[in-house]
Amino acid sequence: MKLNIDKPAPVIEWNNTNDPRHSITIKNLLQQTSDLNFEENYYSKSDVTQMLFYTSDMAAFAASHPLKNKPYSECYYNTGKNNDSSVRRFLNVPTDMFYASGFDGQAIYIISSKKLVVVRLGLTKLPEGEYGANEFLKTIINLIK
Repeated sequence: MKLNIDKPAPVIEWNNTNDPRHSITIKNLLQQTSDLNFEENYYSKSDVTQMLFYTSDMAAFAASHPLKNKPYSECYYNTGKNNDSSVRRFLNVPTDMFYASGFDGQAIYIISSKKLVVVRLGLTKLPEGEYGANEFLKTIINLIK
């Protein structure tokens, strides 16, 4: 699938064209200019502490926030925007997956709902000749079903 970073971001919660968040593009997410109303304050119970410590689906929580301003009005990094852009990297895996990547395809993937930990030691070639992490994980998950 080829993505156009100037088109609306493929976030399920923003699919409705009447939703003002529908105009948020992948480029807005990458540049931290989506302008979601997301409070990042670690000293009290704020959006970020709610997301990190009390929510099982952090991406859905971040995506549920309304717009504060029109996208591209200001550049402001926050963890919620980062979760919106990163969760869609792996489309074929459960939403509770955690991963950490290393050098040259090295990674660890933890999917607690499947009681699965995958350690990838490098660029692993699949039978179809694909090196992508998304296809790699999809193949493994299909094998354990």
